[in-house]
Amino acid sequence: MTSIMKRGQAGCQKKKRKAVGIVVDSKKLSKRPNDRIGPQTFVKYIPSRQVRSYSNRYASNHNLDKLFVWKQLSNMKYLYTLLFIAPFTYPNMATPITLASLLSFYVALLSVSCLVVSGDYVNFSKYVLPQGVFGPESAAFRTVGVLVSEGPYTTTTDGRIFRWQGSNIGFVEFAYTSPHRTRRFCDGNTDPEKSPICGWPMALSFHQATGLLYIADAFYGLLVVGPLGGLATQLASGFKFTPGLDVDLLTGNVYFAVASTTYDIRNISQPGFKGDSTGMLLRYNPFNRQVTVLLTGLAGSSGPAVSSDGRFVLVPELLAKRIQKYWLVGPKANTAEVFLTLDGNPNKVKRAANFGEFWVAVSVGFIPPAPIIVPKGVRFNSNGVALQTVPFATQFYNKTISIVQEQNNKLYVGSRRTNFIGIYSN
Repeated sequence: MTSIMKRGQAGCQKKKRKAVGIVVDSKKLSKRPNDRIGPQTFVKYIPSRQVRSYSNRYASNHNLDKLFVWKQLSNMKYLYTLLFIAPFTYPNMATPITLASLLSFYVALLSVSCLVVSGDYVNFSKYVLPQGVFGPESAAFRTVGVLVSEGPYTTTTDGRIFRWQGSNIGFVEFAYTSPHRTRRFCDGNTDPEKSPICGWPMALSFHQATGLLYIADAFYGLLVVGPLGGLATQLASGFKFTPGLDVDLLTGNVYFAVASTTYDIRNISQPGFKGDSTGMLLRYNPFNRQVTVLLTGLAGSSGPAVSSDGRFVLVPELLAKRIQKYWLVGPKANTAEVFLTLDGNPNKVKRAANFGEFWVAVSVGFIPPAPIIVPKGVRFNSNGVALQTVPFATQFYNKTISIVQEQNNKLYVGSRRTNFIGIYSN
């Protein structure tokens, strides 16, 4: 895939025009052997001058609005969803994932842009949670169909996961993590002492090819829920504090963090909290259901992110104010190095829209505590070079933030201390 991306980018730079790639049915693979990027996919590059005619044909073949398709193809950067075939099921899930259902999954889009576009994100709006519900620390989007995504999906402190269904409906309950929770005891809960019963989901990540939503719960570990929601299925447990995760789109492996083996989330707000360096980065293989410890000795590890090409995982250390890079392949495979040092406490890292770039949510003055907490988002590339900083102090004054998720040229910002997801646009 890396070689194809480089080839597409090189052609783009030479001709000074945009190239768009479409992932289509694998039956045509024999005609395009050089464009294979996986066992079931290949890429077709289209010069910008042909985008309109191609989008019209694509819209007609798939019963989509022509103008909508054309705008999507013209405006997108590095959006991609790859097709994976995996005949497996999870017990107790609302919808089993079968080979037949996946064969009908006809995805998606990959585009390569000559220009890196970034703005100041000066416009602000918000999606407000239902009354009495707090702590949206995640903002995950699910790809449905070819050009449409739904969400954001977000977590709350009372053990539930909500899905945004438009301004007329707002957030609706989608799933929950604890089999012991009751509405009377848990709904609207913000007391960490109740969380071992109610659950406290803190991070979400979709495996787009299957529609499975993976969940990191502070007390219930790693879980998964199907497209119909409901009670999530526990996959890995026994951890003190599980704050973040990410799904590798190329392999389906799930990388998740354990912040500590000695303290849990209730200890962080206690006077004199200092933390330790017992955090871990782990990998869950959904095919054999094995959990592997990849990295130990982390100082408050939080939400990891897998690179788009699957070469490495970035894992932030909240207490050490840095991000580490753990190599998955290549000559440095199975080793780690300090990747980026920050002036504040980093929480979740998320892939950005531009290929090879990331966003991290940073709270300056969180630990050790300062008189004022200053939240911001930092965008950086695969070499650890900071490219952009976006301040959020006006709308999130003196509050920590947990996530900065880029989607459709907007930044979705979540915080444990609010009842809304902030949305920044240009």
